[in-house]
Amino acid sequence: MRIGVNCFLLQAHIGGLKQYFINLFDWLLQNDSDNTYVLFHFAHNSAELERLKSARWRDDAVLLTDQSEIAEHVAGLDLYFCPFGVLWPRSLPVPTVVTLVDIQEVFYPQFFTPGDLFSRALYFPASTRAADRVVTISEFSKSTIAEHHHLDPGKIVVAYLCADAAYIESGGDTSPVELPFSRFVFFPANRWPHKNHDVLLRALRILSAHGETVPAVFTGFDMPNGYPLLDKAREYGVSDLIFAPGYVNVAQMAWLFRSAEMLVFPSLFEGFGMPPVEAMASGCPVVASTSTCLPEICGDAAEYFDPLSAEALAGAISTVWKNRLKRDTLIERGRIRARTFSAERMSQAHLRALREAVEAFSWSRYWWQRLAYQPYHLARTHARRALHRFDAVSAENSPCRIGFSRGWSFVEQSGSDWLRWSSGEGCLLASARGPLRMRVEGQLASLQRPNEVRVSVNGRAVWEQAIDGEFCFKDFAVSIDLAAGKNVLEFVSKRPGIVASPNDSRRLAIAVRNLRFSNEDNTVRFRLDQ
Repeated sequence: MRIGVNCFLLQAHIGGLKQYFINLFDWLLQNDSDNTYVLFHFAHNSAELERLKSARWRDDAVLLTDQSEIAEHVAGLDLYFCPFGVLWPRSLPVPTVVTLVDIQEVFYPQFFTPGDLFSRALYFPASTRAADRVVTISEFSKSTIAEHHHLDPGKIVVAYLCADAAYIESGGDTSPVELPFSRFVFFPANRWPHKNHDVLLRALRILSAHGETVPAVFTGFDMPNGYPLLDKAREYGVSDLIFAPGYVNVAQMAWLFRSAEMLVFPSLFEGFGMPPVEAMASGCPVVASTSTCLPEICGDAAEYFDPLSAEALAGAISTVWKNRLKRDTLIERGRIRARTFSAERMSQAHLRALREAVEAFSWSRYWWQRLAYQPYHLARTHARRALHRFDAVSAENSPCRIGFSRGWSFVEQSGSDWLRWSSGEGCLLASARGPLRMRVEGQLASLQRPNEVRVSVNGRAVWEQAIDGEFCFKDFAVSIDLAAGKNVLEFVSKRPGIVASPNDSRRLAIAVRNLRFSNEDNTVRFRLDQ
């Protein structure tokens, strides 16, 4: 087959996605003689393509100035592949495949700007629904994309990523990083909010208070509106325990993995989680959060902890830091686990997706996408954006603003409904311009039964409810008095959280759904949607 590949979003700074592209096409160009790959590239990424080991990419490459020009070359293609989340141009009269690694915006919309949320809502669902096959990088991502984009799971192919060869080859120890301490834990991540740097700093503070000195190395970049690592380290009194060298190259990363006592990976959300795989390949013990796909990726080769609990993380670090046998066990299991993530396995999954896309393509579906669904999706997304802008202006001018704070898991949505689980104590923050009496309505459920749930405002209990019987969401309503300024609204479970199922390692206690707020005369009404 002659396969066109849109390389427009390939850029030096995109990190994991760039490495995914390089690893994939290094293998395909060297091993797949049945297909021809036409790389549509651009002036801003030609240098990145030069990193490919095989010069074969140049044989059929097409240099363009704009993505729209790709449509002029479709007649010569048997299939079209977009590896960076967006199928563009769309729709095209050939079989199509798109890679979408995750839909973090559904679970943590607060980590994105309004513009980012609009762009993702506009392009991601439209791309996955238009494509004949969707490639993603974990079973977790597959199940969430299928649910929220309303796709047949059979349309989605999972292709696990793989680590760079530098993390496997023992010769990677030739590029040391000058450090102020000899023993350390390692966390490589740009300072995105979902990477959860804060819980690691608080864990270091807890360990220090108990007489355990555990230094940490943080690589990665500061990000716009990201986590202020150095400022927070000073605030928590742990500045002398951290070292942040900024950017390091692959060889230096490999050295850090081999030199560290452990990788600590407290991320709240991952579609795959490349650093744990790199650590396992390097012989570095892994301490990882229980969130999203990480138990799926790490299996029995990690020490796990609740990413919302600094105490749990401190305990996990202490266990691995002091127990040599534990470290050796994790290293051995990690090396075995890392062998399941190879460039060949990843590439073969892509080849399967390409073949299935050709078999699934139909002209009737192409014309339906082009003439019906895509125009409808465009109009609906713009209408929703206009409505959200109106709601945002209304909320900005409201005498009261309320949002989720600590203690809650990610948002789970189904149509117009949403819910959030707490491990036992979930807080909301309310900011009022003046004293205000509000009515809170919604639904509540408990995983443990019998149980008692208490709602308090600024430490004062305002509502209690006993929960018995079968699991279900029950309506509740309570009036609360807010003081001028900041207020803390807490939902507290008498019984602690428990693990819901073998496929969900979170400890869950109570959940709230579709919370609504109004004042006594209904001049202030809004629904909490995240």
